[in-house]
Amino acid sequence: ILLAACGGPVAVEPTALDLQGILADNADPQGPATVAVVVTPAGTVSAAVGRFDTAGGNRLASTQDTFRIGSVSKMFTAVAALQLVDDGVLSLDDTAADWLDPAVIDGVANADRATVEQLLNHTSGVPDYLDDAFFAEAYAANRIWRADETLDYAAGYLPGFAPGAGFEYSNTNYILLHLIVEAAGGAPLHTAIRQGILTPLALEDTYTQISEQGTAPARGYEDVDGDGRAEDVTMINDGAGLGDGGLISSGADVAAFLQALVLDGDLLSAELTDAMLADYGGEYGLGIEVIDSPWGPQIGHGGAVTGYEALAYTFPTYETTVVVLTGSFGAVELTFIVDEIMDTLYP
Repeated sequence: ILLAACGGPVAVEPTALDLQGILADNADPQGPATVAVVVTPAGTVSAAVGRFDTAGGNRLASTQDTFRIGSVSKMFTAVAALQLVDDGVLSLDDTAADWLDPAVIDGVANADRATVEQLLNHTSGVPDYLDDAFFAEAYAANRIWRADETLDYAAGYLPGFAPGAGFEYSNTNYILLHLIVEAAGGAPLHTAIRQGILTPLALEDTYTQISEQGTAPARGYEDVDGDGRAEDVTMINDGAGLGDGGLISSGADVAAFLQALVLDGDLLSAELTDAMLADYGGEYGLGIEVIDSPWGPQIGHGGAVTGYEALAYTFPTYETTVVVLTGSFGAVELTFIVDEIMDTLYP
């Protein structure tokens, strides 16, 4: 496996990393929960600041807290799709039209022509369904969404480009993959993720929101009405539970997933692991970001949904994984936290 073989300097002892201090410098200790987990060859360290619920009670944030992880979920959906490719059920050259009823994708530009590979790496040109009309409906109704319902909000838009002719991040790609995985695999996406990823890796704190039951996440906060105060928006269901951003997880579980995928190669064949971690343009692989950082390749994903943000990256050169999760949208600079952690460990 390409990245599992990367060598690098030996990590400093993680106890030398004042992770609690780094979090306290970047997130309000009295505000919403923020958690970080750092895994190095020398060991693991985690820390938490803030409160589980800022509206009442004295429950402080814990490193065991769970959060909505937004588009970090795309890596799990991508692995579920690629496992079907490994099994010979699905092909990277298949299209949504090969698996879905024409009525489902009718009106969604390029949906009938873009391949599974192009959906995975955002080179499909399929327009994004996350527009103002969708958010207005999601915020007003707190509704529970089916994957196919969200496609109505992508219908009618022009394609960004012909399939394969460019790169443009689109959440609709992962709604289509959600539906394709279910059609090809014959089971709900959450079942495919559980059977192919969560159970083999013993990730007990990760589950698909709405479709499964699990530990309630830390409350999420965001100033959605622009009045300068962050409201509790935990109950807003902006597409929650779907293939583009539907998982709830803990920092430890996300870190274990990334370690298994990127460093250990435990989830896919060597061929598909290499394919997933290649850069197809836009610093993006098959469902995973492939960024050139000061510490070499930075492999993982960021995520944001109403009230929550997440960053999860592995740095193969140093065999180090950093995960930061928060229940505070727009108030915590997670990138600063990741960079400060890496700069402290590997100056």
